[in-house]
Amino acid sequence: MRYPTFIFIALAVTACASAPTSSAGAGQQRDIIFDDGLGTVRTDANPGRNTVIIPATPDRTWDAIMSAYSLLSVEVKYLNRPAGELGNRDVVMSRRLVTGELSRYLDCGSDPFAGPQANEYPVRASLVTRMWPDGTGTKIETRFSGTMSKSGARATVHCTSTGALESFIAVSVGKLAGQPAS
Repeated sequence: MRYPTFIFIALAVTACASAPTSSAGAGQQRDIIFDDGLGTVRTDANPGRNTVIIPATPDRTWDAIMSAYSLLSVEVKYLNRPAGELGNRDVVMSRRLVTGELSRYLDCGSDPFAGPQANEYPVRASLVTRMWPDGTGTKIETRFSGTMSKSGARATVHCTSTGALESFIAVSVGKLAGQPAS
């Protein structure tokens, strides 16, 4: 009888294909980063979001954030000084930033043959830093995310931050403002 063997193999393949690939803890909120109707990939919620205190005035911090974006060669197109926000909400990044491959900063999934997809396809990203006074210093928070579409594919991949770019900006702003980030 070939049918029971075929059914067993089909069930085994289906079980392996639907097994979770992330190790998030029980009860932890998870974001969908890819859903094409055939499968869904989830990741930890907001892994790259961080808030740091820069021991400098808001004016010095603002200038340091502008300089940090310049170091990254990211044009600042969004400025809202009263809200303390600046960045670029619609920047196309292709394969690399000045400081390394894009996959170091964004997880857009991986192709088993080509490797990280963020290094293979253009990513439409949003990079915004917000700042506000906090005691004798200034708090900053950077948010980075993106989407990617393969040419000819119907699905959009939602890329999540690894947290590395936010950390780079925080350290850079701390140094450029005159003191390291805490």
